[in-house]
Amino acid sequence: MQRTDLLDGVFSGGGSLGIAYIGALRAVREHGFWFARVAGTSAGSMVAALIAAGYDAAELEWIFAPLGSTTHRPDSLPSSITEPIDLSTFLDYPESSSDIDSTIMRKTYLWRAIKLNAVDELLNRKLTRLPARNQLVDDITGRIVALSFGRLGLFRERIKAVLNTALHFYPEDTPAIRSFMPITLEQLREDIADVHLEGICRYG
Repeated sequence: MQRTDLLDGVFSGGGSLGIAYIGALRAVREHGFWFARVAGTSAGSMVAALIAAGYDAAELEWIFAPLGSTTHRPDSLPSSITEPIDLSTFLDYPESSSDIDSTIMRKTYLWRAIKLNAVDELLNRKLTRLPARNQLVDDITGRIVALSFGRLGLFRERIKAVLNTALHFYPEDTPAIRSFMPITLEQLREDIADVHLEGICRYG
């Protein structure tokens, strides 16, 4: 088994140039060295974090491979990692929202988080001021009977049955915003994520 001498590694920044570390890491490993402790800033912090998490040189080379690269994916990588990191998603926000490239914006982790979490959180919010279907039917039935001065009281159950049929689309439990949304939500998620991220870029 090849002996590994342990080093302390400090990785500086450099934006997308941080990918230059990958060749150096491969050389370090090939010469029998690796890292006991690591630190880094900016792009270097990404490299340091992945080393600290246990990724080796071959895995890092694939993770940071440029888009379109044919580098072989190591079998040792977790199955959840399906594609290399797109370093453009880590770019700083532009000074003006008008400068945002929507294609790049939609690749950022923040945009994805807003799209997947914020929208669903909103849609799942209960509309507590709206009654469940049974409450609504009871209320409408009571008002109908009251307007008839009680003459329709004998037909209360029939009125409720008609209303239940007519309101079949209304949620049985306390409705949430999602209850009144179309089935296809993908476009809504994307539009809301666009607006939120543009607001963050514009107002900070």
